[in-house]
This record gives sequence, structure tokens and C-alpha cells, in this order.
Amino acid sequence: MKKNELKQFRAKSKAEIETHIKDLSAKLTSAYLTKSANKLQNVSMIKNLKRDIAFLKTIIREQELEIKP
Repeated sequence: MKKNELKQFRAKSKAEIETHIKDLSAKLTSAYLTKSANKLQNVSMIKNLKRDIAFLKTIIREQELEIKP
């Protein structure tokens, strides 16, 4: 995920970010199933999806900490 995309996600609401996390999680599950069938061409995609999910969860946590003093 690029820095510009992260800035855009920081401007979005928690619900929008969570729906994007669900989409990425579905892609991750699909990638794992494809990998288990030995048909996944880009194995690094799994690592990138996990990283993107972690970034988005971090953004949600940052938003929660900003609201609560």
C-alpha cells in the first residue's frame, strides 16, 4: 500500500475501512486456497495482503485513540 493510499484511508470512516479489511481478508483466504493447490503464481501477494490488513487495523486503532483522551 502506498503512502498516498494510507492518507486517503486515514480520512475515511471506521466502517469504510472495515469493509476494505473484509475484502482484503477474502482475497487472503482465496490466495491461501490457491497456494495450497500449488497454483499461486505470486506468493508475495500473501505477505502484501497481510501487511495491508495490518496497516488498516493500525489506522482504525489510531482513530480510536484520537477520539478517547
